[in-house]
Amino acid sequence: MKTLKIGLGIVGILAALVLVLGLIMPNDFQMERYTTIDASRNAIFAKINDIKTWEEWGPWMSDETMEVSYGDITVGEGATYSWTSQDMGNGSFKMLESVPSESLKSELIFDGNDPMNGFWKFEDVEGEGTKVTWGIMGKIPYPFNAFTIFGNNKESEKMFDEGLANIKAICEREAADKTYRGYKINVIDFPAKNYLAIRDKIKMTDITAFYSENFQKLVGAVMGGKLEMDGMPSGLLYEWNEETGIADMAAAIAYKGDSPNDQFAQVQIEAGKALVIDFYGNYPDIGEAHYGMDDYMKEHGITQPKLVIEEYVTDPGIELDTAKWLTKVFYLLEE
Repeated sequence: MKTLKIGLGIVGILAALVLVLGLIMPNDFQMERYTTIDASRNAIFAKINDIKTWEEWGPWMSDETMEVSYGDITVGEGATYSWTSQDMGNGSFKMLESVPSESLKSELIFDGNDPMNGFWKFEDVEGEGTKVTWGIMGKIPYPFNAFTIFGNNKESEKMFDEGLANIKAICEREAADKTYRGYKINVIDFPAKNYLAIRDKIKMTDITAFYSENFQKLVGAVMGGKLEMDGMPSGLLYEWNEETGIADMAAAIAYKGDSPNDQFAQVQIEAGKALVIDFYGNYPDIGEAHYGMDDYMKEHGITQPKLVIEEYVTDPGIELDTAKWLTKVFYLLEE
């Protein structure tokens, strides 16, 4: 009997302690985890903004008893789904706010409990990719908030870390494998170069004739100046207006050494980052490569390049098969 009284006394003390701590400890809780992903902010955001893709990376989706039902909207603000599960219980999810490539806010309700709010943040990290932060916040009812004294929910942290690791693996794999209009685009360090150039605004239908006339002049100037060519003949594209059919462009030859003469314009390109596509085919078909560049820039939030360069690597006078003609398409980026 004495032992029973002592046991009841301890339980009473613990219960009183919980009640007291519940008055002291905060009712609000917040947990967040983050990772860095080597992929564009836009691509990662698009992946998470579409709640149907959560089946690819959500750790809770391994629950074999879970059945998910989607609402009419599944992307962005207003996207909803609900679920039933023998193991996790039932509940619903709604995307409350979607700020493109910046943040997401959501509401999560487990049946019989107060709503919790989820959030995502997407931030560029120079040289590393994108920092992705995933968190949740809500209220813990009294007196259960007393147990927050023992720290965060480790199981929840583990689940968030696993989900972020899954997203990282998926987005980095897709970034490495992705093509744009069928073209692989790489980011490179473009070296500093000096060009002799003849620039003009011409009709797009006259480009071939413009190159034929001026490349010969430029090569003669470089060779006559006893300079070393620094690459194959190139086109420098400053403006391309498909509505008017007019291109502001230059025929150009890169060279090494001092400037040969003042007969032609001299264009100096500083070293910097550039996008590059290796295009194989006849010159009139190169448009798809440029459209691919446009798609890439839109996805990565690049407004416009500093300069576009087409370097015509293959000499068509030697290689007759147009399928083997290589043109390197460079989009020089602003720092």
